[in-house]
Amino acid sequence: MKIFQYAVIYKPSKENKTEQAKIVVQPTTILAEDEKSAFMVAARSIPEEYVAKLSECEVAVRPF
Repeated sequence: MKIFQYAVIYKPSKENKTEQAKIVVQPTTILAEDEKSAFMVAARSIPEEYVAKLSECEVAVRPF
């Protein structure tokens, strides 16, 4: 098991001028087997209101 950190950032499309980029999942530290597993945990943590906007969300994962 290794330590990873992840965060999820919402970056609205250029056509959507009413919303601004924001962090929707604060940086979180987890234990995972590998980066792929950490990414899956991060993807599952995306709030329900952003599931329809997945193309505008960025999942950032890094080893600690």
